[in-house]
Amino acid sequence: MKSQLFSEIALKIRQSLQIDEILQTTVTEVQKILNCDRVVIYQVFANGTGRTIAESVRPVWSSILDIPFPEEVFPLKYQQLYAGGKVKAIADVEKEYSKVTPCMLEFLKEWSVKAKLIVPIIQQEALWGFIIAHQCSEARQWNEFEIDLLEQLAIQVGIALSHAQFLSALSRNEERYRRIVETASEGIWIIDNDSYTTFVNETMAQMLGYSSEEMQEMSLLEFMKEEQKALAINNFDRRCRGIAEKHDFKFRCRDGSDLWTLVSATPLFDAYGNYLGALAMVSDISDRIKAEEKIQASLQEKEVLLKEIHHRVKNNLYVISNLLDLQSDTVADERIQTLFADSQNRIQTMALIHEQLYQSDNLAKINFGDYITNLVNNLLSSLDTNFCQVKTTVDVEPIHLDLETAIPCGLLINELVTNSFKYAFKKALAGEIKIGLHSINDRQCQLIVRDNGVGIPEHIDWQNSPSLGLRLVNILAQQLEATIELDRSNGTCFTLVFSELQYEQRF
Repeated sequence: MKSQLFSEIALKIRQSLQIDEILQTTVTEVQKILNCDRVVIYQVFANGTGRTIAESVRPVWSSILDIPFPEEVFPLKYQQLYAGGKVKAIADVEKEYSKVTPCMLEFLKEWSVKAKLIVPIIQQEALWGFIIAHQCSEARQWNEFEIDLLEQLAIQVGIALSHAQFLSALSRNEERYRRIVETASEGIWIIDNDSYTTFVNETMAQMLGYSSEEMQEMSLLEFMKEEQKALAINNFDRRCRGIAEKHDFKFRCRDGSDLWTLVSATPLFDAYGNYLGALAMVSDISDRIKAEEKIQASLQEKEVLLKEIHHRVKNNLYVISNLLDLQSDTVADERIQTLFADSQNRIQTMALIHEQLYQSDNLAKINFGDYITNLVNNLLSSLDTNFCQVKTTVDVEPIHLDLETAIPCGLLINELVTNSFKYAFKKALAGEIKIGLHSINDRQCQLIVRDNGVGIPEHIDWQNSPSLGLRLVNILAQQLEATIELDRSNGTCFTLVFSELQYEQRF
């Protein structure tokens, strides 16, 4: 009988997950079973005060629901006893309190209490409150069955309260997280292990022109064009292997337009390591992509413009060279013709740099190793070497120099190689010119131009020579900020060490 009664009441208590309903069910059922005048649930607060938060009372008696009570109703020392499981059954409050605590008797008389049964509700080993039964019509002897039943129900109430509070907190957290997800400025997309959509927030759906309901159970592949699907399938495989990553990806919107996004994808696994799917945070980067495309288009326009400039400069220089060639044909003096030829070579030396720049993918720098090879070949074809077989050896590294450095360096090589051709082998049947360019370290380069000809006589001060060629060599070396040395021991050998010049802002 007792067991069945307890089970029925406990079942009713557990049927609700709302705290207010649990408490009201408890006081209602206890009042029925005990057939008493009033049953209340009294909650104790951290400061020692309390309040009745649930009540079942017969109409003839006053209600004490929602009335706060001071700490004196249940002093701290008594609360500690109740927290240890103490139960108090008082058959006659007049006899119990009249001599020891008359103030308590007066308090109870105010609410017409003649007998009371107090059972603590313990939650997580702390006193949460009490179930209190009042008999108001007369004194009452509480029997063991009633006390034991109320104790068992108090335990069930404590458990039910803990469960309800946990679910309430969980529900609040879920609501909080749901609001965060729904109001997030980023799209949130969850797919299962077959890449079908299990959740999207409204932000993600709006990005693609759908509602979140429409996207449910749609495959991720349905939101992209054919050319993107191979990449997406590869990404699925990477998620299966536990790889989280961030990358740009292009989706297809409902209206067929493209949506560029930044996707931060994280694989999802269960407790046993089984792949469940993936979670992605998706940001719309369409504006960024448009800006990048605009910048790229602008850069391409500037690249075309720069190539056109280099091409026109090269053409103009060759026009000047051709004009000098035509002018030299009108002059009979060989010395003046030689001056015209030297000027042509210098102009063509500069033109060759512009030609190589506009033919290159890099408009800022040229491969100076290739340039030296082309320059030497041009000089061989333009200079008269019929009287002597001159062998040229070019040993250069593919060093890249900017225009600021390449032009004076090219002119300097032109002067040194031309001087070797013109003066080094006048009395010889054969000779050799060697040109070398190598890196000394990360910043410095070494240029060597040598020949095995007669050499510059010792009495000539090459750094203060009236010769235009040597004067240009010194001027260009200064422009390069290079150190220059001359070795006359076996022909002529010029060694220069220089660094790439930094561009100077001119406007």
